[in-house]
Amino acid sequence: MAGDLFVFALEPGFSALSLFTALETLHALNLAASAPVARWQLCSADGAAVRSSLGLSLPVDGIFDVPPSGATIVVVGGEECAEAPVRLVHWLQRSARRGVRIAGLHCAARTLARAGLLSGRRATIHWRYQDGLIESFPDIDVRQSTYTIDDSICTTAGGTAAMELFLALAERDHGEALASRAAEEINYSAIRMLQEGGGIGVAQRRRIQHPKLHEAVRIMEDALENPVPPGDIARDLEISVRQLERIFRKYLKTSPKRFYTELRLSRAHRLLVQSRLSVIEIAIACGFATPLKALGRFCNTGASKFSFESIAEMLTRLALSAPLQDRETGFSYLSRLAARHGLAAHAFALDFGLTFRAIIDGDSSALADLATLGGVDPEALQDWSPVHTEGRVHLFRGEGFHAKALKPATIRGCPKCLQADALASDRPAAEAMAIRGHWLPTPAMLCLDHHHPLVPLWTAADPFERYDVATQFRGIAGAILSGALNQPLREPGSYDRWLEARLYGRRGDGWLDQFPLYPAAHFCQLLGRAIFTLKVPKTRALKPEQAWIAFDLGYRFASRGEDAIRRVLTELQEEAESPSAGPKKIFGDLYDRLAFDLTSENYRPFRELLRDHIASTWPLGPGDELMGEPVRERRLHSILTAQKATGIDARRLRKLLVEAGWLASSAEGKPNAWALVDSNAIEPFLKDLPQKVSAMDLQSALGMSRSQFELLRKDGYLAPDLDGGDHKPLWDLAVGHKLIGDMLTGAEPIYLPMHDWCDIPKAAQRLRIGPGAIVALILDRKLARVGRYVGKEGYAAILVDLAEVERHLQRPEAKGISIELFAKANGLKPAAASFLVKSGHIASTVGINPKTKETQRFLSPSDVEAFNHRFIPLRALAMKMGLSWQQLRLDILAARVRPFTPDGRDLGAVFQWSEIEEHLWCRWPRV
Repeated sequence: MAGDLFVFALEPGFSALSLFTALETLHALNLAASAPVARWQLCSADGAAVRSSLGLSLPVDGIFDVPPSGATIVVVGGEECAEAPVRLVHWLQRSARRGVRIAGLHCAARTLARAGLLSGRRATIHWRYQDGLIESFPDIDVRQSTYTIDDSICTTAGGTAAMELFLALAERDHGEALASRAAEEINYSAIRMLQEGGGIGVAQRRRIQHPKLHEAVRIMEDALENPVPPGDIARDLEISVRQLERIFRKYLKTSPKRFYTELRLSRAHRLLVQSRLSVIEIAIACGFATPLKALGRFCNTGASKFSFESIAEMLTRLALSAPLQDRETGFSYLSRLAARHGLAAHAFALDFGLTFRAIIDGDSSALADLATLGGVDPEALQDWSPVHTEGRVHLFRGEGFHAKALKPATIRGCPKCLQADALASDRPAAEAMAIRGHWLPTPAMLCLDHHHPLVPLWTAADPFERYDVATQFRGIAGAILSGALNQPLREPGSYDRWLEARLYGRRGDGWLDQFPLYPAAHFCQLLGRAIFTLKVPKTRALKPEQAWIAFDLGYRFASRGEDAIRRVLTELQEEAESPSAGPKKIFGDLYDRLAFDLTSENYRPFRELLRDHIASTWPLGPGDELMGEPVRERRLHSILTAQKATGIDARRLRKLLVEAGWLASSAEGKPNAWALVDSNAIEPFLKDLPQKVSAMDLQSALGMSRSQFELLRKDGYLAPDLDGGDHKPLWDLAVGHKLIGDMLTGAEPIYLPMHDWCDIPKAAQRLRIGPGAIVALILDRKLARVGRYVGKEGYAAILVDLAEVERHLQRPEAKGISIELFAKANGLKPAAASFLVKSGHIASTVGINPKTKETQRFLSPSDVEAFNHRFIPLRALAMKMGLSWQQLRLDILAARVRPFTPDGRDLGAVFQWSEIEEHLWCRWPRV
């Protein structure tokens, strides 16, 4: 044997079995040689006793020192994963340079590898640490052997392998005879014939004897990084998948798939403990698509096999140490974790088997995985993260919110909170700043921690861009820290404190607390906006930074209950001069949104409250609408509506109602429009009142001109009730109002007449008919569209669709067409056609209008033929030439053909045939 000194260097937690097996083998060698051919000494880094794997401390002979020439250094590794002492590594490196033989027992091969002694060499190590050595030092030829000898460097696989190594060294140094006698001394039978290379795989360790099972396990062990499907394994073994499963269950009490998974997890666990690889690298090396899938397998396997301390270490290895801020959302936390690793939130989520969309939507499983990754409390993460339920509905803090109310395109926040985040962290400001959940609801206006308004931070339509907060903060962190986004502080109001309490799940006994949070807050906003808009001049409209005023103002009244709300609604409507403007104009969005948009069950109490208030305080009748539905029956009369019903002057009528006790004292001082009485109760009284008025009074009451009045009389309407010879005719005003009411029944409200909407006088004038013909169509319900011009009263408020009226007129056949119809048919302006007729450029015929019986000019067929012979409009020419009129216009300009302009008058795009045929196109045959 080369030298007789063996220097055993003991690492902390060294393997007692490996050490004493080696010492006993050397002792047996001395016994077999009948002479001390080997001697040994123990040493440690500091000369102090070293605790073994059994927990027993073993005294040593000295410290690491330069060994004499011919000595052998034996490093005894342990099961602890601490770094090898630097002094030991340096000692091994110096000794190797001097040519000293060095051996590593149990898991000491890793120490030799860290010293650079195994690079490019064969080596082995205890099977439990083999994967870590392979992944950490890919340049080492790691063998599944009991021991290796590569020149002057030796390694063992632990346990009794030390005996085999030292017998092999004895055979090499002293011959086979002495080595065999030493083996006999310790009753060792050369199972592996003392040769390097006896592999110890999983099958050997589990003493698997079945050949098919042995081969299946070998295939699995050789393909841990790229798992082989059970079907492929069965095909390689030339058996069926069912036979493979039966063999595994019979001999290993498990399925092939689970056994394979445990092999991969075992390797992952060993790499996690032994190597410096990241968890991503470990997951890939063990055939897992993502670290989370590997982690899920760890957890599902149970703590009995893989401790939760190992899992915690796995997470620590990710360096995901960002703390979860108070009330932080899931998407904010994910984005900050991603920023720690230099990734966008979307890419980072995919790397860990998550999706950014799932985090944004508050998926509980995804948030739990994210909490596990970051090592934070999953409940705290989920508490302030909105959860998408269905459609546009989200659940937040146990309350339902519409997406617009919780996830608008603009993200708001408190600059003071964000500044505090940055100051409290040693990370870059963009990674430290977090978005809080209680900032998300649009009704939230103030940070109660700093009394600072929530300000817009950024706007992004794309959700992935909007919620990658760390990326967004990089662009504005400087402005936040400099105070550029700061606004004046304000004390929290009762609304702010109420909203904060509701977000924390604390409901009081106030009227609003019986309703879901967002509809209640939204109602406060709409009510406050209506109050502000009507009571404050329009020149002082709310600015964006004053949006909180509407919420606070509405809450002051809504929090006191229905009576307070009704009182303020009454005050608002009395601010208006007349109810004729309609509830929409007075209440604004409060009416419009509750009537047409906010129709869900959650808004029903507020909708019914407003509807009932208007119905009980507004003089609505047929022709009006209430919350999108037509009013069929009148409930209340005002002085003005009673005046229309009775025809009595409003001042006189008011006196009569007061004297009869119909007007309560509360109506005193109120304008006639808002002095109200019960319609059903007062009906008999109103019927008994005189209703006879003069023609002038009737015209004024019905809102029509004298000419219209006379034309309607001529058509058989508005006949006087009394037509005595000794007095002026008198009319029953009620009949007149009934006529107007009958025409307005079912009419749709029109706020701005457009297109073909026009009043009766204008429609009659344009169609050259009497207004009575249109009134007949309305009363006979032949017109599908009748409008009520909102803001006007009586006859002037009646609107009709001109085109529809014209379709219903039964005109007798006329021998020709009117100038207006001729102009429309030929694409001319009526004024241009009239000019051509009056100036004699177009022949015309004088005749009697068969409907109006008046003399007028019209164009007979021969007149039209004469026009077509001399002239042609642009669009008609385009049709003849098979071109678009746009293209033809360009061709005409290029040919320098001028339109017909007698005396320089512009008549539009009408040309003489002579000009067209001379410069552009000849009609053939000529007509």
